[in-house]
Amino acid sequence: MLKLRRLLVPVNNLRRRVHPAALKAAQIAARSGATVELFHAYDDLVDVYALPDALETSAFESAQHRKILDRLEKLADRLRRMGAKVTTAVATDYPAHEAIIRRAGRMKADLIVVDAQVHHRAPNLLRVTDWELLRHSSVPVLLVKSARAYRRPTIVAAVDPQHSFSKPTGLDARILEAGATLEHLLGGRLHALHSYVPIPVMAMSTSNYSVELPDTIQRLAEKQARSGMDRLLGKSGIPRSRQHIVPKHPVDAIPQLVRETEAAIVVMGAISRSGLKRIFIGNTAERVLDDLTCDLLVVKPKGFDARVPKQARGIRWQLLSVM
Repeated sequence: MLKLRRLLVPVNNLRRRVHPAALKAAQIAARSGATVELFHAYDDLVDVYALPDALETSAFESAQHRKILDRLEKLADRLRRMGAKVTTAVATDYPAHEAIIRRAGRMKADLIVVDAQVHHRAPNLLRVTDWELLRHSSVPVLLVKSARAYRRPTIVAAVDPQHSFSKPTGLDARILEAGATLEHLLGGRLHALHSYVPIPVMAMSTSNYSVELPDTIQRLAEKQARSGMDRLLGKSGIPRSRQHIVPKHPVDAIPQLVRETEAAIVVMGAISRSGLKRIFIGNTAERVLDDLTCDLLVVKPKGFDARVPKQARGIRWQLLSVM
């Protein structure tokens, strides 16, 4: 089982009235005994010349932190009434995703629970916080897309026992472990999905062109997929009725199964990409992010390096008052 002792909930919008991520973190914490930390990264641009001469930087920063903590405490009180143990914290740091990852490292968080943002197309331009967390956080990230509380949720673990999509050995075990943990804590039902594409690379195209494969090739691909699933799920306790082998690309198969099972959470893995990763999306988790209406829990391989500087960046200064 995945041990959940410390949950980090980034609260980016302090004026937001509803915080689904915080509420769901409290729900998980109340059942696991974990502590929830509400965290805000103060990253506002501060005009150097707008500060009174008598006001020192440290005093200004402290004043801003007190205001933020007051708002966080109001939300924390709501979560405490749900039975969760909640603390609050603020740091002057940017960009937001780096600040969150640095905070998760300092508090040794087991899970980051964050409200998902929208409009993820052209992520290299938008650089939205949840997408960057998906890329860089070594700590599992639960992206909350639905405001509905968990009530015996259906959970889909998307696995790849044949390593068709370059997933490293051991990642599937971490995916199943995370899914089983949520199943246990939330009283849900865990499904396992293995989707595969029984089409030669030379026959794949972005156009509508398709190739009909001989039945023997399709049966062989299905047999190999079933064999890989049996090896992976042998001791998982997931019954055959909740094991799904679908001859489609994960980008299509995952949303389809979510609709069919009315799943509340999808658990999947993400691996590091290099080179042109900020321009071309090569990661299944990121490609399905906008298409899913349910929550998404993303885990990384063991030993994944976040590669985020450990030192906070401090105040973001600007010189708008200078003519």
